[in-house]
Amino acid sequence: MNSKTLLLVSILVPCVIVGVGLLKPELVLDDDGLSVSVVWSFIGTFISYLGFVFSLFALLEVRSLSNRYFAKRRLPEIKKKLEVIANRMTESGGLELVKIRTERFLGEITVLVKEIRKTKVSDFSPTVKLVIAHHGDLEKSLRDDTSLEKTANDVEAYWSLLRAVTQLADEIDQQHAGDLARL
Repeated sequence: MNSKTLLLVSILVPCVIVGVGLLKPELVLDDDGLSVSVVWSFIGTFISYLGFVFSLFALLEVRSLSNRYFAKRRLPEIKKKLEVIANRMTESGGLELVKIRTERFLGEITVLVKEIRKTKVSDFSPTVKLVIAHHGDLEKSLRDDTSLEKTANDVEAYWSLLRAVTQLADEIDQQHAGDLARL
């Protein structure tokens, strides 16, 4: 359940309770009936609760705005870094896997994936999972001592990772273009 659904439920449940209390007071009160002070007590409690709910809504919206601002500032830089990594991977395609082990971009990919997750843009989740999966596959290939003489061109996991990194950079570019179009 997302936060807006939870907020809606937190508004509707007390509304129903207050409505039942005002329309059928015998269900909520004793046999004394409904007096003016009880009505004002219900109304005051209800308005107080609505104030709490609206404050909660404001908090959620401020958090959402903060996340969008953070993403808008960080994503172009992350995209540039992903493009640099993709270019370095393309240039390193002819290297043997033994030499690929020492390439810095393998660690940089992990760091960038963590940065993308911090932006909390859910649109990237499937591609980020794909990058993580292909990175893991490439790591397995690099640990396999029998295939270290192979070149990166011969390893499917290498090119799958490159495609996923490129796709992630393209998705970030599209997200940023959409954000600019909304302004």
